[in-house]
Parts: sequence; structure tokens; C-alpha cells
Amino acid sequence: MPEKLEEDVTKEFKKEFPDLVPMASGFGAIDVVLPGVDKAFGIKELMKLENISSNQVMAFGDGDNDLAMLELAEYSYAMENATERVKSTARFIAPTNNQSGVFQVIEKYLASH
Repeated sequence: MPEKLEEDVTKEFKKEFPDLVPMASGFGAIDVVLPGVDKAFGIKELMKLENISSNQVMAFGDGDNDLAMLELAEYSYAMENATERVKSTARFIAPTNNQSGVFQVIEKYLASH
């Protein structure tokens, strides 16, 4: 759908299906998940398995479906082409996907550690 309709469609979806959580995932798409089951949930499970804390986690996002994950990770990066909501949630900004922003940030991090 056109990205400008995402907010309206999400609101209408919530009215019809109050037990599900719709969230924009970019490019005119909407993810639908159960409450509490999001990208942060998956990362928390991995953190338990590997016995690591959020200050050891790096995450990258560009859509609303990344918000919980970005809030969790100490090293949270919004892609330069992300929504304003994502940019305001993340601690840092990475170059766009078209510029291989994730790789640039990881390479820079590894070179300095």
C-alpha cells in the first residue's frame, strides 16, 4: 500500500483485531504480531542463551517493527532512510541500506575493538 496510508490502515486494523499488534515494516508493508512477540523478544531470548546484556547488542532498523529492538540494544542504529520515529528511538544513525550502512558500521566497530 502507499506508505502514506500505513497509519490509517494500522488504526483501522487495531479496531477490528484488538488482540493483534500491527506495525509498519517499511515500503508499504505492515507486520502483524501477537502482543509482546517482536524483534526485541527474539533478541532477549538470544541474550539469555548467550548470557549477554543489552550493552553487548547492536541492532539496525528502519521501520516501526524495529522500535522495540532499537530500544533494547545499547548500540541501536536507525538507517539514514528510516522514519523519523525510528531515528528518534535509535541512539545512532547509520548510512542508508543502499550505501551498505550496516556493513560500514560493523566494519568501523570491529576495526576499533
